[in-house]
Amino acid sequence: MKSVKIIYSMFLTLLFLNQADSQVTQEWAARYNGPPGNNHDYGYSTAVDGSGNVYTTGYSVGSGTGSDYSTVKYNSAGTQQWLANYNPIATSFYGGYFLEVDAAGNVYIGGHQGSIDNGVIHLLKYNSAGTFQWVRTYASGGTIGVGDMVNDMAMDASGNIYLAGQVKGMSGSSGPDMVTLKYNSTGTLQWAQKFNGTANGS
Repeated sequence: MKSVKIIYSMFLTLLFLNQADSQVTQEWAARYNGPPGNNHDYGYSTAVDGSGNVYTTGYSVGSGTGSDYSTVKYNSAGTQQWLANYNPIATSFYGGYFLEVDAAGNVYIGGHQGSIDNGVIHLLKYNSAGTFQWVRTYASGGTIGVGDMVNDMAMDASGNIYLAGQVKGMSGSSGPDMVTLKYNSTGTLQWAQKFNGTANGS
């Protein structure tokens, strides 16, 4: 009986310590309300660099520009450092869904233009100051309008970027196929591989 009481006492102590450790205190909250203001603004991906700076990307409805890629950098105290919007074609839809930051503070955005019925995959790069460097476009059919979309993104230790997504099915396919893309840090496409499952469907 004594051993049961000791075990029970230890259980309560561990439970109390666990609850104390699990308490979270909000340090700051930062909002972005894009032009023209009070419209649709969505954040989809966030990353933190080695200095504690926070990067968020998504899309924001612009003023006469459809939806823009919107990327914001905050310092560790939550103060906005820079904002970058990208939409070269007015009224078109652009959305940033994935974000990676390299050791030098360069920011890479994976997203797409258009929709499942009318899209291409994009990879954007900004330097550490938020200055636009380049955009790379992948369209499996050569032009917009084939339903290409990005669904995931990763960076390796050498700064290569990998995008996974979906593209219009290959000949005879009744649904979209999987695609994996590799770019180096300068934006050069290293390879693109498609996969169509045995069921020849989506």
